[in-house]
Amino acid sequence: MSTPTTQNDSNNPAASSTTRLTPYEHMRQLLAVQNGNAGRVVSAVEDLQAILKNCPEQRDTITIRMKLLWVSDHQHRQLRLARVHFVDADSPEPLDELLKVFRDPYQANAQTIDAMLFTATV
Repeated sequence: MSTPTTQNDSNNPAASSTTRLTPYEHMRQLLAVQNGNAGRVVSAVEDLQAILKNCPEQRDTITIRMKLLWVSDHQHRQLRLARVHFVDADSPEPLDELLKVFRDPYQANAQTIDAMLFTATV
């Protein structure tokens, strides 16, 4: 793997010197390239569900932008899992209200709530 380099003064060969990019500079370059290829931005649960239903085999780049409501811990056999629960990025309701409606009754209504939110298990 080659290390990216930068030239200080490409117009003056005598003054130019090849230097290594710092990790910070390298990461900034990578992020700049990624930002140019961010693809479609999805900020609503329904939009994400539609993409997954209509094009299950399509692997276009998408960026998911949502609000994190809460994280819950779960045990499955010997595994400890975390579930992260998201709501639409543009949801106007205050966080306290969202938590009352979704998190507080979650144990009794997990399937219904999971269908309304974007919930991921990690």
